[in-house]
Order: sequence, then structure tokens, then C-alpha cells
Amino acid sequence: MSRVRETVEWGYKDIKQYFTTLDFRRKLKIRETAVGKQYLSGALLCNIRSCLYGNQTASYFGCDPPSLERYLTD
Repeated sequence: MSRVRETVEWGYKDIKQYFTTLDFRRKLKIRETAVGKQYLSGALLCNIRSCLYGNQTASYFGCDPPSLERYLTD
């Protein structure tokens, strides 16, 4: 089970790596900024990037990410 959990955590790592503003705990305060909206936007953009370039999780499981058109329409 820890291997599966570890692969899920790769997604969180990618979001924090590509969007470093989401990693600053001091600046992201509830009721002062839209933390949830910022994180969802970062996750959406990270998923779009994964559709275009692939990611570590898809490589690990040996599957291709969906095309960008399919991801955005489904």
C-alpha cells in the first residue's frame, strides 16, 4: 500500500514544484487568500502539462496520459 500512496504523493509534489507560490505556508492563509481556488488552478494546469509532456506517475504505471482535447472535454 505504501507504493501506491507514494505515487499519489508525486502529484502533490509536482504541483508544489511547478507552482512554488502554493508552497509558501506563511502567505497562504485561510480567509485572506483564495487558497482552494489557487490550488485547484495549479492542479488543473499541472494536469494539462501532464497531458502534453507526460509525468512520473504515468511512466511508473506504464500508461499514456490522455490527449489534451480529451482531458478538457471529458
